[in-house]
Amino acid sequence: MRRLALIAAVLAAAIQPAFSAVYRADNTYAGDKLLSQPVFKTLAQAVAVLAPGDTLLVRGEYSEPLIPVNSGTKDNYITIQGDPGFILREGADIKADYIK
Repeated sequence: MRRLALIAAVLAAAIQPAFSAVYRADNTYAGDKLLSQPVFKTLAQAVAVLAPGDTLLVRGEYSEPLIPVNSGTKDNYITIQGDPGFILREGADIKADYIK
């Protein structure tokens, strides 16, 4: 019976979906919108909280480097993209693995 309970616990942990979050970096944000997640003014602040599976939506122009603190994983990338309606310019030198 213990063996069955152990197998059930392992299977439950294995099939649990990974938690992921969506964050925003917007250096033009003035606090005029009610958003469910924080808005970071700098890329450094935003990438410091990213974990595998998270998404960062970027709005505004930045001259700072994009250096994530964490890397994604083979099965759980970190996604960094332009906020809807904004384009993230190519050529960013990202020093981390499993970032798209």
